[in-house]
Amino acid sequence: MVSVSVSSFAAEYYSRLPEGAFGRFVREPERREWAFTVERGGELVFVRRKKWDEVKGFVELYHSMGYFEEPTRWEGLTGWDLIIDVDVDLANDDSESLEEIVDQAGEAAEELREAAEVFLGRPDVVNFSGAKGFHLRWMDVPIPDTVTDIDPDTVARASRKLVQAIVDYAGEEYEDYVDLQIYQVNRLIRVVGSLNAKTLLPAVPVDDPSFEGVVDGLPEAWWEAAERVCPSLPQFLGVDR
Repeated sequence: MVSVSVSSFAAEYYSRLPEGAFGRFVREPERREWAFTVERGGELVFVRRKKWDEVKGFVELYHSMGYFEEPTRWEGLTGWDLIIDVDVDLANDDSESLEEIVDQAGEAAEELREAAEVFLGRPDVVNFSGAKGFHLRWMDVPIPDTVTDIDPDTVARASRKLVQAIVDYAGEEYEDYVDLQIYQVNRLIRVVGSLNAKTLLPAVPVDDPSFEGVVDGLPEAWWEAAERVCPSLPQFLGVDR
């Protein structure tokens, strides 16, 4: 989409975020596995099984959905974020604009959020994925006190069954919008506020899951980085700055 050093853009963007920006949306970072991409020789390299204090120089940033006593080995599960990944698969249709993509995903996300609230209450945060969907997040969902006796895979499977029930409640037309493959003990999720390297858009939290909500939710740090490093990005979104 753009010809710009991804790492340069990322460094500019992250340098302008307020201190502690990620902490608002990540509970107990020391109990998470962390992963990130870094740019080496013009290519993005994926690095995982890191602790929070080992994270540096990243373009994209991810954390585990689970909380662990030994996070880099996924041992000793102590908590779990339940996340519904609402995604529009456009592999066979390149004609749709970003606005159309996000609107389509936003409509599905809103219906699925309403269905999920029957089971779980309001999500702690809804965020744009940075590309073609949204994440509905319930942080640190209660699991039994005897968690140390439970196979983490059991918790992951139970999460998948719950989300399948939510999809069934919403209606079969939403089946194709939800990724049910993410419920694995070693699965990662993009950190709220971090960049998606494919689009250079951040995974911003939104109140309104729509194209307008996403554009309105872009932090000033993103606009400042875009104008400094890649002025064409605001125009790509159809926004006058």
